[in-house]
Amino acid sequence: MQLLEGNVGYIDIRGFAGMETGKAMADAYMKLIERSDAIIIDLTRNGGGSPHTVQYLCSYFFDEEVHLNSLYWREGDRTDEFWTVEVDGIQHPDIPLFVMTSHYTFSGAEEFSYNMQTQKRATLVGQTTGGGANPGGGRMLNEYLTVFIPTGMAINPITGTNWEGVGVVPDIQTDPDSCFSITHQLAMEAAENYRARRRAMYTEKIGRLYTQLETYKAGYSEEVILSLLSDCVMHHIYEEWEINIMGYDYLMQYEKPRIAQCIFHANTILFPESANTFDSYGESLVATGDLEQAAESYRKAVELAEAHHDPNAQLFRDNLDRVLQMIREKK
Repeated sequence: MQLLEGNVGYIDIRGFAGMETGKAMADAYMKLIERSDAIIIDLTRNGGGSPHTVQYLCSYFFDEEVHLNSLYWREGDRTDEFWTVEVDGIQHPDIPLFVMTSHYTFSGAEEFSYNMQTQKRATLVGQTTGGGANPGGGRMLNEYLTVFIPTGMAINPITGTNWEGVGVVPDIQTDPDSCFSITHQLAMEAAENYRARRRAMYTEKIGRLYTQLETYKAGYSEEVILSLLSDCVMHHIYEEWEINIMGYDYLMQYEKPRIAQCIFHANTILFPESANTFDSYGESLVATGDLEQAAESYRKAVELAEAHHDPNAQLFRDNLDRVLQMIREKK
């Protein structure tokens, strides 16, 4: 795995291991390149492997349920369908994706390539692949001769066929020596366009959010602001801690506690397992005089902190005790 010039993530996959190890490897690789602006997956030296790991890695590049492939098995006359699945990482449904292929690319590596190509999700660059689509196994004819007998057949949901005997034909054909340089150049250009699109999207979404914050109306704006923040989180514009900073800006710097309270409350909904979001929400409730609700929020912060062994648990308990004392004094 490398981060190439142009903020292009590059993964050289030599085989698709079984899910018992393949899943963790896929998660680790995708974590390392999650901030890339384009991705290259090099399958030029990949001879195949587990269809379940192929399915899992494919799922990183979609954000909806997609039928990727099917395997028909002669025994039992059954068909297994492979759809996208939930992944333990950030999905990249719109990042530019390039797949490098060669004559050596075979079996499961071909399936990954074919899945991405038929779904129009990636650009394939390189040479036509080896052409092994149908699963099976070796059968001993005698002590000197073994023959491969197919026991099933891959069926693509879009083409209704597969790449057996013909291979997967890349979108851009190159010779082996120039495959990497051509793919990298294409990826850098795509990455630049991707950054431009994201900058425009960020400007539009952040502009809408701050317009709503500055025209805040109690009883109306809360739902809208939650929706806008949720959209920003979904598009990886803001993370929990950034929303928290935004809330404190309105609480401390701009002295607009009601807006801060709206932001902090939205953060507890978007990140319900974070003790810190409930602690911050509690602080904004104290600022607006809602001590009973503040105590409830601090209790939730303590509960989550203790459950997750958060080192700030004592701080949250101190905040709760402080508010409970304020409530007693008020009575």
